[in-house]
Amino acid sequence: HQRKLMKSNYSVKKLIEQSLESLPIYKYPDIVISLKIQNYLRDFEIDVNLMKQAIKNLIMNSIEASNGFGRIEIRAYMKRELLIIEIQDWGCGMDEETKRQIFNPFFTTKTSGTGLGLSIVHRVIDQHQGKIEVESYPSRGTMFRIIL
Repeated sequence: HQRKLMKSNYSVKKLIEQSLESLPIYKYPDIVISLKIQNYLRDFEIDVNLMKQAIKNLIMNSIEASNGFGRIEIRAYMKRELLIIEIQDWGCGMDEETKRQIFNPFFTTKTSGTGLGLSIVHRVIDQHQGKIEVESYPSRGTMFRIIL
């Protein structure tokens, strides 16, 4: 079921930083996460807790796809009137078939996990009247793009 959004005006930079802080990054000493957040991004009307959950799910997916080492880049910037948040890894990537199914509930390529992470992300972005796109190539990595 979808709960009503509890929206407030919130800093995108703070949203991303707090999402990262609440993840067990210390378990992955060989992962380098770089943030590229456009200066002076305006605040956005978002449900902070839901958006944090979505961003955390995407970051954890990137960490897992990278097998615990490599670089993950998180970018946030404005394009026209839209906020763009991109989370990119250079991990195992996905083929077309996998890409088509990733937002389906219970779909997973992992040995553990529920297969709900990306369907939750999709629902949260939908609830914010946003869009999520994915670019991915086997053995070249994946980029998720949230557009709000």
